[in-house]
Amino acid sequence: MNNDLNRILIENAIRLNLRNFDFDDKRCIRKLIDTGIHLAGKNDENHIFESIGELFKDENSLYYPAVSKLMKNSDKEKFIQFGINLGYNTFNKAATTIQQMSSKYNKNIPWIADMDVTAYNESGYSTATFSKLVNHYGTLGINAYIIRFDAEVSEDAYINILAVIRQNQYTNFLLILPDKPISDALLERMSTLSNILVGLTFNGENTDNNRTRLAENKVLSAVRVVVDGNYVNEILGDAAITDSAAADDTMGSGAAEQAAETVKSHPLLSRVASYESPIIIFETAPGMTADEVKHFNSGIPAIRSNPPEPVFIINLAYDIQNINRMTSGKEISTHITVKPASNAE
Repeated sequence: MNNDLNRILIENAIRLNLRNFDFDDKRCIRKLIDTGIHLAGKNDENHIFESIGELFKDENSLYYPAVSKLMKNSDKEKFIQFGINLGYNTFNKAATTIQQMSSKYNKNIPWIADMDVTAYNESGYSTATFSKLVNHYGTLGINAYIIRFDAEVSEDAYINILAVIRQNQYTNFLLILPDKPISDALLERMSTLSNILVGLTFNGENTDNNRTRLAENKVLSAVRVVVDGNYVNEILGDAAITDSAAADDTMGSGAAEQAAETVKSHPLLSRVASYESPIIIFETAPGMTADEVKHFNSGIPAIRSNPPEPVFIINLAYDIQNINRMTSGKEISTHITVKPASNAE
């Protein structure tokens, strides 16, 4: 994915808008959302920006202070780069390419690729091989990646992957890290990148120190919580709803509003709201039953529509499939298997 004239114009407009952020942050935020809606035009992805816009309709919405905190604790240029990568390159340009390639090759193409890096396959992530992989999937329209690192992955593998991320500055990467201290060498490299979101284990032994160091280096981060069956009701409280329409609601409007008034705060959300980057990523544990997962997914839109704390909630697998349905009309597997270099085809 490359730069183009439209993106340059968008960047200039956003920079001009953000000059006044400290004086009128709400107006600037609304203008940013309107820009996203305008860019999407009549494409199916337009619903994504319209749904986001719904969250900011209330002048007293807690999303305003959440965005303000992100902006004040982030490098504005990095914020602009990451946001335009997602809003323009991924949900606009790449989505169009996905639709074209899906029709041309009669295959299902997800908007995001999810891959694992382990001690077994890290040789498959050398700078040369990983660069070829990203270039290949880029031609199909994939412009966002989730990279999950195993605890035993070597630092060299991280460095190789970060080098490729640097080469693809208009593509976004969610890096889900194990609960290990981030080395100075990796932190230095991460601090120069504008297209990463680093996911940290919630309540990990090294989480607070890693989170603080990332914030000091202006690296956007989030905490990741794996929800099991026993934790669902504790998180959702009275927000869990059974209306099937709400379970298909991407950002929290519609049927979920019926339960919005009953949403109560939770110590987990309160804690994340106090972080420099108030973003929480939920994933459901593999052992959860289908009913438990459905129950959890049905409650998240109610919390989003009326958040009890100024936090951004990403319900990762469910949100990904909602966007797949918007861009391709169906749910699509996002996992990519990377083999060790000796076995790679």
